[in-house]
Amino acid sequence: MLWAGQGSLEIPRRTRHEIARDLDLADLVHDADRFSALLNGLWVLDDDPLGDLTGAAASLRARIERHVFRNPGDWSAEDLFKPLGAFDASDTRFARFLEGLVSADVIPDEPAQRRVVSIVNPHLRSVGAELRETGADGGYPGVQRRLGSVGADPAAEEPHQ
Repeated sequence: MLWAGQGSLEIPRRTRHEIARDLDLADLVHDADRFSALLNGLWVLDDDPLGDLTGAAASLRARIERHVFRNPGDWSAEDLFKPLGAFDASDTRFARFLEGLVSADVIPDEPAQRRVVSIVNPHLRSVGAELRETGADGGYPGVQRRLGSVGADPAAEEPHQ
């Protein structure tokens, strides 16, 4: 992740695991379609090219539908992050994932957005970053939340593309 005048920010694997351990999927999945759209935009979910031919539901998308959407509580956030590849993803991709998780596109509930941010930020602060509100869109603060270095001026940071 790049900010004005700074290099990329590393989000270590340990921090990613700690975040996943503390998150509750029930706080993240308010709407399966919205959550799927975020995942689909960042990860390869249709990873079983023969699944349609064999009728087997072995793709990551099928496993997420089964364990996250149809059987809530089956998987923890950590169980989801692992097959997504979130623990080993680039720092930029992981940061975009976190930003997406707290967006109004995924969580159209301001108190829930703030709850997730309050869980994630202590872990991010330990590596010199935080999720912060930089604006509003449609009355929701989370749409423009961005990862930023702790203490940096949000106005000076470049938005993510």
